[in-house]
Amino acid sequence: MDLVAAAMLLLVALLLIASVPSPTLAQPTLAWVEQTPGQSPPPRYYHGMAYHAAAGATIIFSGFQTNYLRDTWAWNGSTWTLISDPSEPPARYRHSMAYDTQRQVIVLFGGISSGGRLQDTWEFDGTVWTERTPATIPPARDSS
Repeated sequence: MDLVAAAMLLLVALLLIASVPSPTLAQPTLAWVEQTPGQSPPPRYYHGMAYHAAAGATIIFSGFQTNYLRDTWAWNGSTWTLISDPSEPPARYRHSMAYDTQRQVIVLFGGISSGGRLQDTWEFDGTVWTERTPATIPPARDSS
């Protein structure tokens, strides 16, 4: 067999191997699945949302509808739960929320209230909101 024929045979073999589906290379099929929980938060926009890994829940707070909303909701993948906490932050919208993995809290900053832009900092441990007063505070802001 000459060199050209050997190269062609190798190419055909590689093409045949490449055309065989491999279970290790198969991509999972992902799809959106609509959930129909018994209760849900009221419709809103400009709310804050972050996933709280330690609590295993997505948390939404506040937002705006026809007025300012002041409520905390947790989604565990199948159920919405209204979290009653009288110490939760004042109503606002366009605030920022992010999860701090080291301290296992959601940090909330800023937003807009009926009095204007805010520059307060709050933490949510999965159950209770606590206001924090860091030594250095960024300027009031929203939508950041």
